[in-house]
Amino acid sequence: MKKIGLWMYSNDGGDMVQNELINELKLLDCEVVPSFDMRDCYCLNGKVYTGDGFDLTKLDVLYHMNADEQNIHQHDILKAIELSGVKVINDTESFFKCKDKFITNFILKNNNINVPEAILIPSNKLSENIKEKLMKFKSFLVKPRDNYGGYGIIKFSDAEQFEDYFLATKNFYSNYYIEKFIDFSDHDHRVEIFNNQIVGSYSRSKKHSFKTNVSSGGTLNSVCIGDEEKDIALKSAKIMGITSTIIDMIKSKENGEFYVLEVNPLLGLFVQACIKSGERNLSKNFFDKNSYNDDVKLQAIVNYIKTICEM
Repeated sequence: MKKIGLWMYSNDGGDMVQNELINELKLLDCEVVPSFDMRDCYCLNGKVYTGDGFDLTKLDVLYHMNADEQNIHQHDILKAIELSGVKVINDTESFFKCKDKFITNFILKNNNINVPEAILIPSNKLSENIKEKLMKFKSFLVKPRDNYGGYGIIKFSDAEQFEDYFLATKNFYSNYYIEKFIDFSDHDHRVEIFNNQIVGSYSRSKKHSFKTNVSSGGTLNSVCIGDEEKDIALKSAKIMGITSTIIDMIKSKENGEFYVLEVNPLLGLFVQACIKSGERNLSKNFFDKNSYNDDVKLQAIVNYIKTICEM
């Protein structure tokens, strides 16, 4: 009997999704190990144990989808589980590449994917050369490299304004990741991909001046994505080598082109389950069966795990 570990988010209906995954995997005659906290795990003599002593290196597969409960120790535990021989989804190489906004932008740019112009600068000195380049950006965003949800992103309208911020904060950072601000209309475009297949899409309308994140007041909308967005999303996921992701992009007001902002290291939340949970103020009419369906994502995960187990 194959052993499958699940490290899922529990808020926003994630507990309901986990229960459905458990039921589906049990139908495949799998033993499921859920509801442990990777932040409480420890390593001893080449093994990885949960807080209550279960040996996670005995797993065949670990599926992790938990953005809110990550920390540095948990990242080390995730690496250790994979190094022990467990098949981890997403694998740590692609997960950590996509988690880093600078690395993602750098890789996509060098593979001819349209991304915002970006610069990574040291914190020891703001040279005249760098200030000149920032002046050409006009408006730009300083982004924490590994945050999500729009937290910590700050917009600057000129290089002088940023210089004041730089001088006040440089002792707290090793470098700064900066993207040129791409002005866009009222919403972004999100394309969910699992194992090179599109499993969902929607958009987020902004109430914030430039952030569409729900945590910044953004609202979810059903949207019909075109072939261009699909093609960009599939190529981006393939370039980053990631199995399970959601691609965020915007359409520039200036030139009408799409720009990829993020290749997320995890799938987006299961929106229908989130609506059912009532934890967020989301309309039950935003989605219909034809445009979005949690079951499509859930079955993609189950089928992928089934394929791995049969190898």
